[in-house]
Amino acid sequence: MQQASENQSDRSADDSQKPAPAEQSGESFELERSGQIGQQSGQAGEDGDRPTSDSWIGPLVLVPMGLVVAALALYLFFQWMLGAPPSPEDYLNEIVRGGYNARQQAFFELATTIRNYEREGRLDELSEDFPSRVADLFDKTEEDQIMARVALARTLAVVKGERAFECLESLVRQGQAMGPEVPASTPLEKLGVVEVEFLNPLTNGVLGLGELGDPKAIPLLTELLQDADSGVRMSSAHALGLISGEGVPEALQGVLDDESLEVRRNAALSLARLDDPSGAEILTAMLDPESYVGYRNVENTESYILYALLALRSLRWDEARPSVQTLADWPEIHPQVRSSALAWLRDQEKGWPVQ
Repeated sequence: MQQASENQSDRSADDSQKPAPAEQSGESFELERSGQIGQQSGQAGEDGDRPTSDSWIGPLVLVPMGLVVAALALYLFFQWMLGAPPSPEDYLNEIVRGGYNARQQAFFELATTIRNYEREGRLDELSEDFPSRVADLFDKTEEDQIMARVALARTLAVVKGERAFECLESLVRQGQAMGPEVPASTPLEKLGVVEVEFLNPLTNGVLGLGELGDPKAIPLLTELLQDADSGVRMSSAHALGLISGEGVPEALQGVLDDESLEVRRNAALSLARLDDPSGAEILTAMLDPESYVGYRNVENTESYILYALLALRSLRWDEARPSVQTLADWPEIHPQVRSSALAWLRDQEKGWPVQ
């Protein structure tokens, strides 16, 4: 009897340590519920352990996140190993201090990189004396180093500077003295690495003067509108359209009847850029793709038509509507041309709203 009493007492003590069903903690309830979810999903772990309800976070979130972090770390590591891309300052230093072959490559890279800086709005990162250093180097470069002089002069056209016009004029005069034939003068040129256009000092000097935009170039460019080479006349007509100054419209109007389509086209486009409608009829004729047959660069027909559309749109030239309508209705025309033609027609119908 005494033993039975002790057993009963032990059971009572054990029962007193168990929580009543209504008094189960929230934590225990959540664990049981998660266990039920795991059991219903057939996801029981080893030894009967069941995964919790947030067990999907690992494979679906943490693993991809880890891969992204690892890829980013790898990318940053290689960026650190390779270093930042060379700047125009770096290429200029390479030209001054590097070996012969390295210098030739640096000339080409300088002209390319400086345009990237201009496009990205980063020219203010260059040192204050950068233009004068380029001009000094141009003066020290022999005339037979054509690619080097072209690269330096075109760089000055971008960064400006007090001596930019002087250097570009020197390049133009060199080109005039050389004539149309330009000999190769560096290993890169002899191997055909550099395009022929990059080696022409006259054309590059003319285009550089237009890019520079200095009114001091107007007399020289006006003179070159009468050059025997149609390519020089074409480049001069384009360059004059980038410079505002006395005598420019009259000079461009004087070549609207040039025998070369390219010269007439560039003169008309430049006049439109100066808000002069003198070349509007030529621009309207440019909208006809058949007008380019038999001329060089005919593969750029769509680009020329787009330029003409934009010019006629800026001039608000209503007389071009029939030709523009033809482009808009032409099923075989380039989609971008049709889109521009439709935009032209919409603007005209709205009374040419200010853009």
